[in-house]
Amino acid sequence: MYYNTNKESGAVLKNSFDSTKKQEDLVLAVFQTYPKENLSPDDVQGFLVDNIQAAFPITSIRRSITNLTSNNKLEKTNKMKQGVWGKQTHTWKLK
Repeated sequence: MYYNTNKESGAVLKNSFDSTKKQEDLVLAVFQTYPKENLSPDDVQGFLVDNIQAAFPITSIRRSITNLTSNNKLEKTNKMKQGVWGKQTHTWKLK
């Protein structure tokens, strides 16, 4: 889902909605590839960059994970991993 906080319209808005949908599909595909794994946003981003050369901002990955969680496709776990900046990061898994 695209939230349109910058008030886009017309073709630009449609393109943003389409792009967001593609990102969510790709993020979900990563979790489907590793259905038993607890994955952080950093894990997902790394997989997308390494395997399909898709470089999305980490905030877009997080938004996709949040939307997929809201749509009951993913669930947040109690397990955390060290992220790329050395801080503990929450993980999600396929629901």
